Amino acid sequence: MQAGLTSVIDLSYITQDVSLLSSVAVILGAIFVVIQLRQNNKLVGVTARQAELAAVQTKLTTDQIKQNNSIADMDMVMRLYEFANTEEV
Repeated sequence: MQAGLTSVIDLSYITQDVSLLSSVAVILGAIFVVIQLRQNNKLVGVTARQAELAAVQTKLTTDQIKQNNSIADMDMVMRLYEFANTEEV
């Protein structure tokens, strides 16, 4: 009988230890989740900023292409006038 009682007592201590470890694991898991959420929030903010800057870059590139096209048109007109002036002489 004594051996059976000792084994029940030992299981009681083991159960308490496992319960404590389980509680610690849950708390650490919650802390980990909070850290992950903060990192994800930062990542979303940075990604949004990157998208904004990409839109600005696209607009500036489009404006540059328009300007280059306008300059090319003006250059073509100037060359036509130069050609027309050389033909008259």
